[in-house]
Amino acid sequence: MAKSSYIGGIDNKARKIKKGYLGDIDSKAQKVKKAYIGVNGVARPFFASGISYYGQAPDLSSARLAMAAASVGGYALFAGGYTLQAAGTGYTSVQSGVVDAYDEALVRSSPVTISARSEMQGVSFGKYAVFSFSRNNSVINFIDSAFVNKTLTGYGCSLIGAATVGDNEYVMFTGGFNNATQKTVQCISAALVSSSSLSLGTARYRHAGASVGGYALFAGGMNDVTSHMSSVEVFSPELVKSSATSLYTATKNLSGASFGDYALFGGGRASGGTLVTVTAYNSELVKCQVPDLSSGRSFIATAVLQDHALFGGGSSNGSDDGAAGVVDIYNEDLVHSVAEQGLASPTMYPAATTIGNYALFAGADGAVTAYTI
Repeated sequence: MAKSSYIGGIDNKARKIKKGYLGDIDSKAQKVKKAYIGVNGVARPFFASGISYYGQAPDLSSARLAMAAASVGGYALFAGGYTLQAAGTGYTSVQSGVVDAYDEALVRSSPVTISARSEMQGVSFGKYAVFSFSRNNSVINFIDSAFVNKTLTGYGCSLIGAATVGDNEYVMFTGGFNNATQKTVQCISAALVSSSSLSLGTARYRHAGASVGGYALFAGGMNDVTSHMSSVEVFSPELVKSSATSLYTATKNLSGASFGDYALFGGGRASGGTLVTVTAYNSELVKCQVPDLSSGRSFIATAVLQDHALFGGGSSNGSDDGAAGVVDIYNEDLVHSVAEQGLASPTMYPAATTIGNYALFAGADGAVTAYTI
């Protein structure tokens, strides 16, 4: 159930209720923050001013780490990842090609598969949910709302950056690592025509991508095994390369969010530990600092739900025992808050995307947490 409420009779159109008040409480109007209705014996929210915890969606069909997520049509897709299986005295990772799909009623199905891989990027790109290549698998999957699965060949790296350019005219995959740090840029049009004629100015991996004002921004990362980066490379809608002012802090394993009039880059890890810093760029590529995350962490999953950006989960110390469940929220004015309830499954490598009125975060044990607006 969505958590938006509407009122009719205004120019014969349904208008969304953004704020509500109750009177006669100490003779003052009190703002309504939440309202609930009973559904099958369970109290479910039907109105809230902002993002709120909704509950758990059905679990993934199989628990796995390092998935990618993207949305297309009326579906949110969680693809790939790996599972750990016992092998002698230790464990081995087994790559997965499973794709779990959630519709706008949060009903789960598994209608399609991809070639098995993990540590890829998921991008919502026009009429496709796109899942990038990884280090040991060069396939790029383009899945449409009918679950038709088209493929192209990528340049075969992990720890890459990804972002869209223009009005979903192109999707870009940049950098990464495969025996060496890369500066390759693969640019794919909406007609699925691929080009590798562009390149980054500096080779990098463990960086993040985001889009704003038609520009694709690629920020931070590392250019070797020790050097953290703060530089930001930019591609215009005409595919002209430039740069933006550097991040406030050099960092790797940061996360990006394409959010209204801003591209946000938050969290990550530097030599001194995980970071709380968030850097924003507006559509003119002007940098501004926004309130910090509530806690420092890397490998954060991001989702944008209407006029809110959510940064959920991640690692507080770079290892599995530091898995986090907190969800930080930024509204369209870059005002920061923290979700009253965290992820059902704190995990180091969460995946997130949106569908309808929900932002979904999938954890390592297969639990899927839903937030709504």
